[in-house]
Amino acid sequence: MLAGFSMRNFGPFRDDASVSFSADSPDEHCGNILETKLPGQGLLGFILIYGPNCSGKSFFLEGFSVLKKIVSGEDVRRLANPFCSSGERGCCEFSVSASIGFVQIAYSVSFSSSGIASESLYQIVSGHRSMVFSRSGGSFRFGKNSGRDFRSAEPDPFRSFLHSASSGSDMCRAVSDEILSIRIAEPGISGAAGMIKENEELRSVVLRALRLTGFDVTGFDFSGGSPVIVKRCGDNE
Repeated sequence: MLAGFSMRNFGPFRDDASVSFSADSPDEHCGNILETKLPGQGLLGFILIYGPNCSGKSFFLEGFSVLKKIVSGEDVRRLANPFCSSGERGCCEFSVSASIGFVQIAYSVSFSSSGIASESLYQIVSGHRSMVFSRSGGSFRFGKNSGRDFRSAEPDPFRSFLHSASSGSDMCRAVSDEILSIRIAEPGISGAAGMIKENEELRSVVLRALRLTGFDVTGFDFSGGSPVIVKRCGDNE
């Protein structure tokens, strides 16, 4: 389960832009809290990002999409989009934390149009942080007793090592699957409406989010050209 995401030097974001999925209170929006196997930690099942036009919402969602493309093995040179005033434009940086079973993980990657500059994966068990792998340019380090998991991995200066290592490492495969399972609603009415119409699970999530706002929404009507939100008013819809 996703616990947090941050990015730096990407699109309009020069400094850190981040979001946390940790629940502040188990009593607030309890229908949206997922229980983890870690003691005392609840995570939000979904979040809504809102704000004025041109405030960076679409680029923030694009950051999630780019992270998924990196983890799936795409060439990072086509994905780099650094902040326009960052000196020599520098590296885009993405970091993600997640809860996988009884283990917390922290994955980060830094890249530019020249390739991957750095990448690392750490796991946190009982408060102890241990390295799974770390790369800086073409140099690699592996955690204790984990080197054998990476014998079949083929390092590529332009693609994530996490993707390559997923074939031999159960931990890397679990982290990769977790990141690739992130679901993002497309910005824009037509794209979002299409996703909601075709995906029953996503439609249920959106309805739950709308109901948390206090509106008595009962469903969607797709019979016309545009989706219509059906809301209960007294005894009528």
